[in-house]
Amino acid sequence: MKMIEMTIIEKPTIIYPDGAFDEFKFKGDVPELEEMQKVVGGLIEPVAAKNQEWVLIMNEEGLLLQLDLNLTATALMADHLQGFNAVVGTAIYMPDELLV
Repeated sequence: MKMIEMTIIEKPTIIYPDGAFDEFKFKGDVPELEEMQKVVGGLIEPVAAKNQEWVLIMNEEGLLLQLDLNLTATALMADHLQGFNAVVGTAIYMPDELLV
């Protein structure tokens, strides 16, 4: 795993709570629901990202499950969401056009 730099990410990326990341590779042209659920460890919840053409996918029940805070993914959230909530657990950062 690599440490993510706060620069432009050009490929779908898995962001771990410790700040490490990996490329999110999926089987087809778009990721299947089950692939995203496996990465985040449960039901998925899309969240707006600062880059309006991208989205963060996180575990819908992450706060209830008391998953670890993901500061890197939280920093990528849309500005209007900052302070409202935080991303917890492993997240996926990807173009919103892949979310079907």
